[in-house]
Amino acid sequence: MIRRVIISFFILISFSQVHGQFLNNQEIPEVDVIIEVIPNELMSGDSFTIYASYTIPEHYHMFHNEELFNIFIDNNAGFVVSETDFPMEESEPLLGLPSFSGTVTISKMILIPENYKSGDFSLEIRAAYQICEDDGTCLLPDSFIDTRNITIINNQDTSKSSSLIWTIMWYILLAFAGGLILNVMPCVLPLLSVKALNLVEQSHHDRKTILVSSLLYGLGILISFLSLALAVIILKSSGELFGWGFQFQNPLFVLFLLTIIFVFSLSLFDVFTLNAPRKSMTKASEYSVGRSYSGSLLTGIFAVLIATPCTAPFMGAALGFAFSQTPLVILLIFSSLSFGFALPFILLGLNPKLIKKIPKPGNWMNTFKEIMGFLLLGTVVYLLTTLHSLIGASIKGVLWFLLFTGLSIWIFGKFGSVIEKKSKRIIAAIVAIALIVFSAMTFVNLESKSEKSSIEGGSWQVFSSELVQNYRLENKAVFIDFYADWCTSCKVNDATVLNTKKISNLFKEYDVQLLKGDFTAGDREIAQWLSDFGRAGVPLYILFRPGEEAVVFPEFLTQSQLEEEIKKIRLE
Repeated sequence: MIRRVIISFFILISFSQVHGQFLNNQEIPEVDVIIEVIPNELMSGDSFTIYASYTIPEHYHMFHNEELFNIFIDNNAGFVVSETDFPMEESEPLLGLPSFSGTVTISKMILIPENYKSGDFSLEIRAAYQICEDDGTCLLPDSFIDTRNITIINNQDTSKSSSLIWTIMWYILLAFAGGLILNVMPCVLPLLSVKALNLVEQSHHDRKTILVSSLLYGLGILISFLSLALAVIILKSSGELFGWGFQFQNPLFVLFLLTIIFVFSLSLFDVFTLNAPRKSMTKASEYSVGRSYSGSLLTGIFAVLIATPCTAPFMGAALGFAFSQTPLVILLIFSSLSFGFALPFILLGLNPKLIKKIPKPGNWMNTFKEIMGFLLLGTVVYLLTTLHSLIGASIKGVLWFLLFTGLSIWIFGKFGSVIEKKSKRIIAAIVAIALIVFSAMTFVNLESKSEKSSIEGGSWQVFSSELVQNYRLENKAVFIDFYADWCTSCKVNDATVLNTKKISNLFKEYDVQLLKGDFTAGDREIAQWLSDFGRAGVPLYILFRPGEEAVVFPEFLTQSQLEEEIKKIRLE
């Protein structure tokens, strides 16, 4: 403090002399300042030093005053700036204060924080100074400004590329495993049973026919998955929030899919038969091969459409990762998923000996085919329940539409077969199409329900983010179940875990607040929660214990794992 008072006093008494120098046009001595920054390229977590070298004119000096003689960083960009280092051993006392003459270099250390973002930064450095004559007259303070560009590389970025590659490869592997397991999921098995029937019918064909048919089945799967990937990319680029199975939130899509499967099931009961074109081969041979080829491709396509509500183990994590990545990564993960899904039948095509172990064709095939037809009708019922959750009471019109669709298909099968005259087949096709269009326009109303889904059962409440926050502020445990009516895994978990007496009693014992979030028709709030927790779709189960972070459960729940986490809640 005393030092500052003395320096300020000298400045005041010398100001008039400095002013006189200006008036008399006397030359003001210059101070040469050189600023060095070593180095120019750094890593986050590193430090660097700024040097300012002053060459003081002869018969002048600078007092040690950090307000007037110092290095200042005018835009430190979040760096940690140290105190300036002065070479006090080079100073000489003058009027009781340290002073410097000749050439003096001061320095300041700058520390770049850990995990600092990479980039180029413009650093403005101001080297301030004030020189005084040896007789005590001080000039006005001045400064030298220099701007330096500093390149910073995050030390984690150097490993991020390789780490990201390994991460992508890991999720590609998970997608492949998920696709492989998807073959045995409940919502896929009925349609794959139809494909198994198709393989039985092919068992008497040559190896080339079987291989091509299997590859076409895989191609159908690839086409469907890449189409879904393209839809994901387009929706993602538009900023929409969505999850896996998002197409099942569209009533028109569900109606289209269940209609196609309904028609497909009728073909298994021989209500109608579609004939492929025949050209150069015999009628029987061409019909058989053409049917297997087109059937394989269509089976692959529809297998994916049916499979999307099911989330196999590993598949949910892979899709959640894919939805946050670039279009290329999305395509890679969906391609890997399709390869895993198609692999079992491709292997059968590559090794026809496995197919030959299937029992020889006979009357049993008709029975087997009709059983498969009933399985497909079960899939239709399943999709109808999904559509009902979307359009409510309007489902009655859809039932009438399906009845007239069935009648139309019967007309086509009865009067449009290849044994009938061409004119009769054309009339049958026109009547069938007209009847389908008329019934669709008359009976179908796909307006979505506007009201919020209600929750059956007194212990469950409708999910909202506000409700979660309120319960957490009250220091209560909260369990959230995000589900959809088209989610088969959700229904299995409800039946085997959540709705069991044991778990229900456990929820009551530990006073767990139960919330259900219905994602059947889509919901932006729920979609955001799914995204925040890295999930591509439902189911998602979350437990908040009082004062703790969220516990996220896998897609397939077990009573033991849920019980273990609930019992960690500390009762008051």
